[in-house]
Amino acid sequence: VQGLMYQLWVYDDKNQMLSAGELEKLLQDIIDDANKHKESISETERSIAALTGLPRTDWWKIQSQHFIEGINRDNMDIINKAVCMIVLFDIAPENISEKGKNLLHADGRTIW
Repeated sequence: VQGLMYQLWVYDDKNQMLSAGELEKLLQDIIDDANKHKESISETERSIAALTGLPRTDWWKIQSQHFIEGINRDNMDIINKAVCMIVLFDIAPENISEKGKNLLHADGRTIW
């Protein structure tokens, strides 16, 4: 949502899978938080995923320069180790063509 990334655990502290209702509440919390913070996140920060559309060699060079330490590395580790990614859109597509575009690449900057 809004080009922001969130980490969501699907198991509780007793290693039990969360219920559908619990997951729905957590996803709603993510949407609410993204809406609350969307104005405080710069366009550049929300567009980092666009780098993955570069040729693999160029993307590797950027990763090796800017994602090797600190929070950038930590965030890349989360992304790379994720079992799956879920993208939450805040705008419903108007037609099948727009839906297809969203599923493939959306605006070209917010989907990993």
